Amino acid sequence: MRRLLLGLSSGLLLLAVACASGRDTDDDDDTVARDGGYQGHPTQNILVERVLDGDTFIISAGPSVRGPDNRPLDGQRVRLLGIDAPEIAHDPDPADCWGDESAAFLEDRIEGRLVTLEYDPTKCRPPAAVAECRDDFDRLLAYVKYLGTTMNEESLRLGHSRTFRGARFTHRDTSKYATIEQGARNAGSGLWSCP
Repeated sequence: MRRLLLGLSSGLLLLAVACASGRDTDDDDDTVARDGGYQGHPTQNILVERVLDGDTFIISAGPSVRGPDNRPLDGQRVRLLGIDAPEIAHDPDPADCWGDESAAFLEDRIEGRLVTLEYDPTKCRPPAAVAECRDDFDRLLAYVKYLGTTMNEESLRLGHSRTFRGARFTHRDTSKYATIEQGARNAGSGLWSCP
């Protein structure tokens, strides 16, 4: 019995170390997660510290966790890739129609929770092509997944955001996002019900 308990606690310790390092114990591919998620792999178990509005939040991560541009992720602002939520109030400007609802949606879904960040493989390709991993405001651009749901898509589907338009803003899922947005627009969901 004592050997069984010792074996179980050793196995749990190995599992805990593997989880803390971001490695999947069943994955034999040596390229996973030592790099903090870049080189095509997602960055997993990132804590959403605070939602700022309907498409931007601040993350908390260990000091060794790095983004696709090799910068530490702790304290970074992340922007949901491919979408644009209505603005919340910024003194002296009032909130856009549906700005508060959009921010509340994202806060309710992911604030204080662990998410996975995935980067656009068409533009954010470390180690050489990292300039487009961030926007003009130095926010990391990512597809954000929580419990198997891509929050970028869910926001569009429920009418909490619209797609970005223009060649500069294209990404892997541009066509898919346009279709999702059209469905929300047709249904008059969220911001599409604004006058």
